Amino acid sequence: MAYEKIMNVGFAIKDEKKGCIIIGGIDDDFSLDRLDIEEKNIIVKNSINEFVFEVKKVDISTSISGKINIGLRLIDSADFSKIVAGDEVFKII
Repeated sequence: MAYEKIMNVGFAIKDEKKGCIIIGGIDDDFSLDRLDIEEKNIIVKNSINEFVFEVKKVDISTSISGKINIGLRLIDSADFSKIVAGDEVFKII
């Protein structure tokens, strides 16, 4: 399976209304032009495991420093609780 790194997880939250969300700063080598992942799957990897999630919605914003932040709303999954800050997020190609 081919994939491309989007970002590292800054934090993951589970909101009652919005659902499962991961937020992080876009990787320097990733272009927003390739951020066509809404209603597609992503991979979240840590040093031990690899999890596949379906993206429900993508939100883009800027930080105070001017960097691009991405918020990914995911379809609810039992594996969501295993996501921690620092995990890597990849787009499946």
